[in-house]
Amino acid sequence: MGIFNGVTPIITDSILLLHIVNDRLEHSKSPIRLAITMAPPVLLKFGRLANVAIYIAACADFVLGSVKSRDGVPDTDMLDAAQKRSMVIASAFQAVDNS
Repeated sequence: MGIFNGVTPIITDSILLLHIVNDRLEHSKSPIRLAITMAPPVLLKFGRLANVAIYIAACADFVLGSVKSRDGVPDTDMLDAAQKRSMVIASAFQAVDNS
């Protein structure tokens, strides 16, 4: 999963969510009910953004670690582990967010 591939679905889903919130805001009779129905998708978006931020930080650690390594051989196991963990978390957030 590349960095842009992780961010693009979040941006498109956020734009769609913004349109849904605007539509519901016009037709909602109770602000509490609107907040209850819109809170989970918004929180999931923040969770997905946090996951991408953690993945970007792991990629930055990998790049800096490979630059600073004494033997000149980067530790690809660290990057592979970060990619696997990020994919599992991103898939779980995406599955829950789209349901």
